[in-house]
Amino acid sequence: MILKSLSPASFLAALFLLSSPLAAQYGELPIRPNLAPEPYFRTEDGRQNKREPDALINRFRLYDFYRRQADWHLSNPSDTRDLLPPYPGLDGGRRGHWGATNEKETTALRRDQSPDFSLVTSRRNDGEFYVLDHPGTSGSLIVMDSLAPGFRRAYANASLSVPEHPFGLGADRFGFELKVAGDVFLEGAKTEWTRDSKPVAWFGGYQVHGKQAVFSWELEKTRVLDLPSLHTSPDGKQTALVRRFEFLDAAPNGFQLALPLRSGGKGGSLAPVTKNEPGPGLIIQLGDASGVTLHRFIASVGVRVDVSDNGSKLELFDVGANARLQVLSWTGPPSSVSAAEAWLEQVFEETKNAIPSSLLRGGPSRFTAPVATTAKLNADPEASGTTYEIDDVALPFDHPDHTPLTLSGLSFASDGTAYACSLVGDVWKITGLHGDMREVRWKRYAAGLNLPMGLEVVDGVPYVATVPHLLRLTDLNGDGEADHYERISRMPLPGTNQNGRDLRRDASGNFCYNTAGGIYRLSPDGGRLDKIGRGARNPFGLGVRADGLVISDSSEGNSENGTCTLYESDHPENAASAAKGKRLLYFPRGVENSPGSRLFLDEPRFGPLGKSLIGVSFGNGGWYSILRDIAGGTPQAAVLPMPGSFLSGACRLAVQPLDGQVFVVGLDGWGDQAVREGCLHRIRFTGRATPFVTAWQGHRNGLRLKFDQDLDPESVTAAAFFVQQWNYVDSPKTYGSPEYSVKKPGAPGHDRLKVAQAVLLPDRRTVFLHLPELLPAMCSQVRATLADASGKPVSLDCYATLQRLHPDAPEAAAAPASRIATLTVPRAEENGSTYQNLLEHFDRLAGRESAKRAVTPEITYRSEDLNYGWIKTNVLTPHCFPCHGPGTQHDYSTVAGLRLKVRTDAPAKSVLHGMVSTGGMPPYPLPALSPSMKKALLDWIQKGAPE
Repeated sequence: MILKSLSPASFLAALFLLSSPLAAQYGELPIRPNLAPEPYFRTEDGRQNKREPDALINRFRLYDFYRRQADWHLSNPSDTRDLLPPYPGLDGGRRGHWGATNEKETTALRRDQSPDFSLVTSRRNDGEFYVLDHPGTSGSLIVMDSLAPGFRRAYANASLSVPEHPFGLGADRFGFELKVAGDVFLEGAKTEWTRDSKPVAWFGGYQVHGKQAVFSWELEKTRVLDLPSLHTSPDGKQTALVRRFEFLDAAPNGFQLALPLRSGGKGGSLAPVTKNEPGPGLIIQLGDASGVTLHRFIASVGVRVDVSDNGSKLELFDVGANARLQVLSWTGPPSSVSAAEAWLEQVFEETKNAIPSSLLRGGPSRFTAPVATTAKLNADPEASGTTYEIDDVALPFDHPDHTPLTLSGLSFASDGTAYACSLVGDVWKITGLHGDMREVRWKRYAAGLNLPMGLEVVDGVPYVATVPHLLRLTDLNGDGEADHYERISRMPLPGTNQNGRDLRRDASGNFCYNTAGGIYRLSPDGGRLDKIGRGARNPFGLGVRADGLVISDSSEGNSENGTCTLYESDHPENAASAAKGKRLLYFPRGVENSPGSRLFLDEPRFGPLGKSLIGVSFGNGGWYSILRDIAGGTPQAAVLPMPGSFLSGACRLAVQPLDGQVFVVGLDGWGDQAVREGCLHRIRFTGRATPFVTAWQGHRNGLRLKFDQDLDPESVTAAAFFVQQWNYVDSPKTYGSPEYSVKKPGAPGHDRLKVAQAVLLPDRRTVFLHLPELLPAMCSQVRATLADASGKPVSLDCYATLQRLHPDAPEAAAAPASRIATLTVPRAEENGSTYQNLLEHFDRLAGRESAKRAVTPEITYRSEDLNYGWIKTNVLTPHCFPCHGPGTQHDYSTVAGLRLKVRTDAPAKSVLHGMVSTGGMPPYPLPALSPSMKKALLDWIQKGAPE
């Protein structure tokens, strides 16, 4: 037995693993106790007044680490260490860099029923629209292309489904992907509309009317309506594609229209073109012995039609305004041509009176009736009784249409009506979001959009940023549902396969938009797109100031991002910035691990923060104020966390115009600590007076903090303040970074700074802290409990990025002339595994030399011997069953249980493979797996995980 070979101390630690309830609760990654003895590492503490602390996602959540660290050291002055331990990571560093946030087991709402797909559904990054439910058909599908505009393909016996996502089931919480199954029988030309062989078409959007969709194309200056449908013969053996075109504008020079061909076939030879009665119709027969394609077309007065390119194109001449053209296409064996010609005549008679323009006034309702919910006021216990309380608006998770409520955008009309979009492509119209919110009504307004992640209401109409278009969604008949999905952007929006795509407007009406490739500004008419800032890794939200300054964000990762940051667009205020990539703020990872959006406020009714910049956290569901400062041309910022949190990963913010309060929406997605699938909250100003920090500056000799109300002079003492600093390391190869000393680069930890003096200036609102050791740093925390003029406590917890220090302040002695005043961000080409670096650091602090622990012997094996029995004997029993034996939450003692943790389609992405690949698995004091055992496990998965 391996356990018998351990030292007594290690043996006791191993017994802890076997007997601890953590083994049954925690799952795949290393099960460890608190990593350090200081009480602020205790994940079981700091939970008072937190939302749902017993939820699985929060079971081992490490709350308020830096604040608790500061308070403990303020209360223990005998601890004179100047290098304090760093943040250990999510979940107290117990289970990987991301904690439990990406586990299926922590999904807030497990949907087992997929929703019905909309009449028009768009997914993926190819600009295609899938049109369903045409009259007289069953299981048929038309695909229209918005990038190479026109018809793309037609399916018979078709179905749409959602593939399973790594973080969820196949019930579509995310809206990223789509599976299309069926028999393709017609395919469109790569370029459908041309003039003199040059493309001329532009996609203008579509309108829905009941079970019909009318697409709009612009052929240079000619607007064309296209009403497609599929029709199946009574015996179910024949299917025809019908397209009815209507030219709203004249085109004297005409166009060429490429006709579809049978799937996988070629045009073949052109049969004689024959007249077909009644009316001026023609039938084109293309094909050979393997298959035939028939096209029957009928043109109205006002357009002259001819055939070219061996029958593969229609030539349209002298097109007049309101001219119409109907094209019917069929494909099948040569033996069915005669029957098909007769049947196409019947289809023509059935469809000839369907005029596209008659469907542009709005049609019958497609969605279910509105659903009512209510709100719970003052729902957050931590925010209760403070200046800003949080109200929860219930979401209709069980509404009849079954679509997920993963809310990803929010904006208000001037009358107080809200519109919110979701990742799966819906837009909801929400009323009643004011006052006590006793009856909030939700009406599904639009559906089928491609991953909408930003929404703005302009003149009462929602504009939505989708892949790859900005769409305006107009309700034409006042029934509360969008009928017209109109494209506004004149070019495809960039970065369609990237995160970001938040949508905001500046005072000039420009739309601002972000992707990994950059920050972009789109003119109000959609005609001009300018890149106004750099890109970043996985940006998610925006903040747009009225004058056009844009603040985007970057997630930590392996692209020069040791931690999450905020950065700015190009602007005269930052033209001389010395900051890396015009970064504004480096977030402490324990405060923010995935930023949402920001909001520049100009709303006096929102109280002391009514003129500030506030932001929300997708990663931890919190919110904070952001204070910007400019030192020597370099913008920098401080973040102040606010009390309270939200029920999902917070995404977007918007001001309710009726009362000036701020609403927040969010979702449960990836890397978040959500306890609900989606959320809607109001941040409400209570009128209670509490001093807030409104400005700050970092000087060469200290920090200056300005409050908006008077402070009690007796509370402002040096002993009341705690200040510490740290840096992260940017790397192109390492994911994230531990926290490192500023004074001793490379040493994990925080530098605690001596507060030589705390001075309350004569205005009684400005505090200056003399800090003789202050240096430029990515993160600098200031923590204190002060008092206002009446003696009530004032909590200060501020995190500032010091990229450039202002000159010495006159309130204290000057810093040495050699003091560095500008931040140089630490960088390493390769910084190792962040998670493993932290584990080894804390093990060394505790005398646990995990980096030097034993490694199991190398073993030889034959591929044919690899089955579950071999894996169980050589890997699971000695190394996994201490935490994953019979009866545990993640039971590996059966092949069925273990197969839940493997992916035979992508073996390297298997949870099981990822576990044994980390240096912290199996957990200390068990020996680490040898490379040959890790390879054997991967080989077994690649073989299909045989029993």
